[in-house]
Amino acid sequence: MPHDQKLAGKAWRKNWLSRLKQQSLAATQWLKHPQRDDEWKAISAAEDIGLITAPVLLVAGWQDAVAGASLRMMQSLRSPCKAIIGPWAHEYPQEAEANAIDFAVEILRWFDLHLKGQPTGVMQEPAFRYFMQDPQMNGAAITGRWLSDMMWGAGAFANQSLFLTSTGLAISKGDEQELTFSSPLTAGF
Repeated sequence: MPHDQKLAGKAWRKNWLSRLKQQSLAATQWLKHPQRDDEWKAISAAEDIGLITAPVLLVAGWQDAVAGASLRMMQSLRSPCKAIIGPWAHEYPQEAEANAIDFAVEILRWFDLHLKGQPTGVMQEPAFRYFMQDPQMNGAAITGRWLSDMMWGAGAFANQSLFLTSTGLAISKGDEQELTFSSPLTAGF
């Protein structure tokens, strides 16, 4: 490394406190714009998803606020895409406590194909892999199984209305009654 680059690196490290003080808190942006306004639209991929031509690997957790957005994005993308949704929250899959996938292997295969052009077979595998969680009883550990679907995206599914009844989901609306339940999932951060 040239001498002037070494000096620049030292100066950069030396001034870390002043740089840190200049940074704004990420939540500040969210709090200033809690609604979907022009600020969010300017940086949102959803405004014209057709502009995305690069291959996309969507990774989300069912306990994360972005899981639904990942599903909507996968439905709309026209570029090569795949999605993995697991039993974790807003964290890296390899840091999740239960039933995580080997994320390093997944991401390496994706990048080896799309950045290096090495055949990995990843695009011949199901487009959508997701963790189907078993019902939890009394704070038990998360259990379930990984499932996958080849068909996903526009035209691959149909909407169906289901109604919650005292015996589970039904295709027709029953008598209205109050139901209570207990969920291990939380909302927010």
